[in-house]
Amino acid sequence: MTQMRSDYWSVLFGLGHRISVSSIDKDEAARLVTEPVKGRLIFPPQVVDRITEICAYQPFLIQRLCGQVFDLCASEASSVATVDILETAASILVDGMEHFEAFWGFAGSERARFILCVIHRLTRAVEAPPVTLPRIEDELARSGVAIRRDELVGDELKKLIELELVAMERDGYYRLAVTLLSIWISRNKDYEDQRERAARESGLG
Repeated sequence: MTQMRSDYWSVLFGLGHRISVSSIDKDEAARLVTEPVKGRLIFPPQVVDRITEICAYQPFLIQRLCGQVFDLCASEASSVATVDILETAASILVDGMEHFEAFWGFAGSERARFILCVIHRLTRAVEAPPVTLPRIEDELARSGVAIRRDELVGDELKKLIELELVAMERDGYYRLAVTLLSIWISRNKDYEDQRERAARESGLG
Protein backbone atom coordinates (compact mmCIF):
# COMPACT_ATOMS: atom_id res chain seq x y z
CA MET A 1 0.00 0.00 0.00
CA THR A 2 2.86 2.39 0.75
CA GLN A 3 4.28 1.77 -2.71
CA MET A 4 0.90 2.16 -4.39
CA ARG A 5 0.35 5.57 -2.78
CA SER A 6 3.28 6.87 -4.82
CA ASP A 7 1.85 5.51 -8.08
CA TYR A 8 -1.01 6.62 -10.33
CA TRP A 9 -3.83 5.60 -7.96
CA SER A 10 -2.25 7.34 -4.96
CA VAL A 11 -5.35 9.45 -4.23
CA LEU A 12 -7.63 6.41 -4.01
CA PHE A 13 -5.22 4.42 -1.85
CA GLY A 14 -4.75 7.45 0.40
CA LEU A 15 -8.47 7.45 1.20
CA GLY A 16 -8.39 3.93 2.60
CA HIS A 17 -7.68 2.88 6.15
CA ARG A 18 -4.63 0.67 6.32
CA ILE A 19 -4.83 -2.56 8.29
CA SER A 20 -1.53 -4.41 8.38
CA VAL A 21 -1.77 -8.19 7.93
CA SER A 22 1.64 -9.71 8.48
CA SER A 23 2.86 -12.94 10.03
CA ILE A 24 0.60 -14.65 12.55
CA ASP A 25 1.69 -16.84 15.45
CA LYS A 26 2.48 -20.52 15.05
CA ASP A 27 -0.77 -21.87 16.50
CA GLU A 28 -2.91 -19.51 14.41
CA ALA A 29 -0.97 -20.49 11.30
CA ALA A 30 -1.49 -24.19 12.04
CA ARG A 31 -5.25 -23.66 12.45
CA LEU A 32 -5.35 -21.76 9.14
CA VAL A 33 -3.91 -24.86 7.48
CA THR A 34 -6.10 -27.49 9.13
CA GLU A 35 -9.45 -25.95 10.10
CA PRO A 36 -10.81 -25.04 6.61
CA VAL A 37 -10.53 -28.69 5.46
CA LYS A 38 -11.23 -30.45 8.75
CA GLY A 39 -12.93 -33.77 8.08
CA ARG A 40 -12.03 -33.69 4.38
CA LEU A 41 -8.24 -33.58 4.23
CA ILE A 42 -5.62 -34.64 6.78
CA PHE A 43 -2.51 -32.52 7.25
CA PRO A 44 0.11 -34.47 9.26
CA PRO A 45 2.01 -32.35 11.81
CA GLN A 46 5.26 -32.35 9.79
CA VAL A 47 3.38 -31.06 6.73
CA VAL A 48 1.67 -28.35 8.78
CA ASP A 49 5.04 -27.26 10.16
CA ARG A 50 6.61 -27.20 6.70
CA ILE A 51 3.76 -25.15 5.19
CA THR A 52 3.80 -22.53 7.92
CA GLU A 53 7.60 -22.27 7.91
CA ILE A 54 8.11 -21.84 4.16
CA CYS A 55 5.29 -19.26 4.13
CA ALA A 56 6.90 -17.41 7.08
CA TYR A 57 3.54 -17.61 8.88
CA GLN A 58 1.99 -15.14 6.43
CA PRO A 59 -1.73 -15.92 6.06
CA PHE A 60 -2.02 -14.92 2.39
CA LEU A 61 0.80 -17.25 1.37
CA ILE A 62 -0.48 -20.06 3.60
CA GLN A 63 -3.92 -19.86 1.97
CA ARG A 64 -2.43 -19.82 -1.54
CA LEU A 65 -0.20 -22.82 -0.85
CA CYS A 66 -2.91 -24.79 0.95
CA GLY A 67 -5.26 -24.17 -1.96
CA GLN A 68 -2.69 -25.68 -4.31
CA VAL A 69 -2.19 -28.66 -1.96
CA PHE A 70 -5.97 -29.19 -1.80
CA ASP A 71 -6.24 -29.18 -5.61
CA LEU A 72 -3.45 -31.74 -5.96
CA CYS A 73 -4.94 -34.01 -3.31
CA ALA A 74 -8.30 -33.82 -5.05
CA SER A 75 -6.78 -34.68 -8.43
CA GLU A 76 -4.97 -37.67 -6.90
CA ALA A 77 -7.94 -38.73 -4.76
CA SER A 78 -5.74 -38.50 -1.68
CA SER A 79 -7.19 -37.78 1.74
CA VAL A 80 -3.76 -37.06 3.23
CA ALA A 81 -1.47 -34.15 2.32
CA THR A 82 1.97 -35.72 2.08
CA VAL A 83 5.36 -34.00 2.04
CA ASP A 84 5.76 -34.95 -1.64
CA ILE A 85 2.41 -33.37 -2.52
CA LEU A 86 3.39 -30.26 -0.58
CA GLU A 87 6.71 -29.89 -2.40
CA THR A 88 4.98 -30.33 -5.76
CA ALA A 89 2.34 -27.77 -4.77
CA ALA A 90 5.01 -25.25 -3.74
CA SER A 91 6.81 -25.72 -7.06
CA ILE A 92 3.59 -25.22 -9.06
CA LEU A 93 2.62 -22.19 -7.00
CA VAL A 94 5.88 -20.28 -7.42
CA ASP A 95 5.91 -20.83 -11.19
CA GLY A 96 3.06 -18.38 -11.55
CA MET A 97 3.46 -16.36 -8.36
CA GLU A 98 2.40 -12.85 -9.37
CA HIS A 99 2.68 -11.84 -5.71
CA PHE A 100 6.48 -12.11 -5.75
CA GLU A 101 6.73 -10.62 -9.23
CA ALA A 102 4.94 -7.51 -7.95
CA PHE A 103 7.21 -7.22 -4.92
CA TRP A 104 10.25 -7.79 -7.14
CA GLY A 105 9.17 -4.61 -8.92
CA PHE A 106 8.46 -2.79 -5.66
CA ALA A 107 12.11 -3.38 -4.63
CA GLY A 108 12.73 -0.26 -6.71
CA SER A 109 16.18 -0.65 -8.22
CA GLU A 110 18.13 -3.32 -10.04
CA ARG A 111 20.69 -3.15 -7.25
CA ALA A 112 18.04 -3.88 -4.62
CA ARG A 113 16.87 -6.84 -6.66
CA PHE A 114 20.47 -8.00 -7.00
CA ILE A 115 20.85 -7.78 -3.22
CA LEU A 116 17.97 -10.27 -2.96
CA CYS A 117 19.86 -12.56 -5.36
CA VAL A 118 23.05 -12.12 -3.33
CA ILE A 119 21.35 -13.03 -0.04
CA HIS A 120 19.68 -15.98 -1.74
CA ARG A 121 22.99 -17.22 -3.13
CA LEU A 122 25.02 -16.71 0.04
CA THR A 123 22.51 -18.49 2.27
CA ARG A 124 22.30 -21.49 -0.07
CA ALA A 125 26.06 -22.07 -0.20
CA VAL A 126 27.30 -25.25 1.49
CA GLU A 127 28.40 -24.57 5.07
CA ALA A 128 27.81 -20.89 4.42
CA PRO A 129 28.74 -18.44 7.17
CA PRO A 130 26.02 -16.02 8.30
CA VAL A 131 25.08 -13.32 5.81
CA THR A 132 26.19 -10.01 7.31
CA LEU A 133 26.16 -6.49 5.89
CA PRO A 134 29.92 -6.56 5.18
CA ARG A 135 29.52 -9.84 3.26
CA ILE A 136 26.76 -8.32 1.13
CA GLU A 137 28.86 -5.21 0.49
CA ASP A 138 31.88 -7.36 -0.46
CA GLU A 139 29.78 -9.38 -2.89
CA LEU A 140 28.43 -6.21 -4.52
CA ALA A 141 31.98 -4.87 -4.93
CA ARG A 142 33.22 -8.16 -6.45
CA SER A 143 30.26 -8.16 -8.80
CA GLY A 144 30.99 -4.67 -10.11
CA VAL A 145 27.89 -3.08 -8.59
CA ALA A 146 28.95 0.38 -7.45
CA ILE A 147 27.85 2.13 -4.28
CA ARG A 148 28.22 5.91 -4.26
CA ARG A 149 29.52 7.63 -1.17
CA ASP A 150 26.13 9.15 -0.42
CA GLU A 151 24.44 5.72 -0.55
CA LEU A 152 24.24 2.96 2.03
CA VAL A 153 23.49 -0.70 1.37
CA GLY A 154 21.83 -0.72 4.78
CA ASP A 155 19.20 1.72 3.50
CA GLU A 156 18.28 -0.63 0.67
CA LEU A 157 18.11 -3.50 3.13
CA LYS A 158 15.73 -1.51 5.34
CA LYS A 159 13.36 -1.07 2.41
CA LEU A 160 13.53 -4.78 1.60
CA ILE A 161 12.77 -5.54 5.24
CA GLU A 162 9.75 -3.19 5.12
CA LEU A 163 8.52 -5.11 2.07
CA GLU A 164 8.95 -8.33 4.12
CA LEU A 165 11.32 -9.71 1.49
CA VAL A 166 14.34 -9.73 3.82
CA ALA A 167 14.53 -10.44 7.54
CA MET A 168 17.29 -9.45 9.94
CA GLU A 169 18.04 -11.66 12.92
CA ARG A 170 18.89 -10.16 16.29
CA ASP A 171 22.58 -10.87 15.77
CA GLY A 172 22.63 -8.79 12.57
CA TYR A 173 22.42 -11.65 10.10
CA TYR A 174 20.26 -11.31 6.99
CA ARG A 175 18.13 -13.88 5.19
CA LEU A 176 15.23 -13.94 2.77
CA ALA A 177 12.10 -13.55 4.86
CA VAL A 178 10.06 -16.19 3.03
CA THR A 179 11.33 -19.59 1.91
CA LEU A 180 8.80 -19.54 -0.93
CA LEU A 181 10.57 -16.43 -2.23
CA SER A 182 13.84 -18.38 -2.29
CA ILE A 183 12.18 -21.12 -4.35
CA TRP A 184 10.69 -18.46 -6.64
CA ILE A 185 14.08 -16.80 -7.22
CA SER A 186 15.69 -20.18 -7.96
CA ARG A 187 13.10 -20.93 -10.63
CA ASN A 188 12.54 -17.49 -12.13
CA LYS A 189 15.65 -15.31 -11.78
CA ASP A 190 19.16 -15.65 -13.18
CA TYR A 191 21.96 -14.42 -10.90
CA GLU A 192 24.29 -13.31 -13.68
CA ASP A 193 21.52 -11.55 -15.60
CA GLN A 194 20.52 -9.59 -12.50
CA ARG A 195 24.17 -8.78 -11.76
CA GLU A 196 24.55 -7.29 -15.23
CA ARG A 197 21.37 -5.26 -14.81
CA ALA A 198 22.59 -3.89 -11.48
CA ALA A 199 26.06 -3.14 -12.89
CA ARG A 200 24.60 -1.27 -15.87
CA GLU A 201 22.37 0.72 -13.53
CA SER A 202 25.43 1.70 -11.49
CA GLY A 203 27.27 2.75 -14.63
CA LEU A 204 29.90 0.03 -14.53
CA GLY A 205 28.24 -2.62 -16.67
